[in-house]
Amino acid sequence: SDLYLGASDPNFNVQNFALNVAESICFHSFTDDYNAYLEWFHASEKKPLVEVLRDGVRDFTKQYQKADEGLRESLLSQMGNRNFIAATKIAKARRKAVLESDFMPILVKAIDPASPQSIQQLAFQLCRALRPGEAFLRKAVLPLCAKDQPVTQRMQAISLFASPDNGWAVPELLKLLVEEFPDQLFYNLGQVLGMIG
Repeated sequence: SDLYLGASDPNFNVQNFALNVAESICFHSFTDDYNAYLEWFHASEKKPLVEVLRDGVRDFTKQYQKADEGLRESLLSQMGNRNFIAATKIAKARRKAVLESDFMPILVKAIDPASPQSIQQLAFQLCRALRPGEAFLRKAVLPLCAKDQPVTQRMQAISLFASPDNGWAVPELLKLLVEEFPDQLFYNLGQVLGMIG
């Protein structure tokens, strides 16, 4: 395939580009392990894209669960660098694979106030990229907007609703807006409500 030819090309730039494409599909870094790339390629080359993406998220989830805090930061950053926003077939399939995976309960724990702040920040960034739906936002994020939560946490959580897709959340956010006035998150809530429309 073109991906295999590119990754085995003698030109380093071509090889690096092909490996980056492979990494974007399988959620694994091959930069320091070319043999791992070859193993992945031969195991995946005949599978449909959706299955390859699902396998990649599953393996990523297992790796994250076994990792220490430092490696978890690196893994969340790596996942956050994937393109979930573009209107391309692969970006849409990539986003769907993550949203339907066992990684989402891990993301719920990562945005919890009990998580280390660096983990929380990376997890919220990933949530913004993934744009999870109502079920996730209602269960995992809306409680973090409550006035008894840490301010930094609340700001991050509130920002996840800033999309026209989240019209269902307007009544809840309006309640928070009334409770917040005239405190510091009043304007944040107003901006988010404006973006919902």
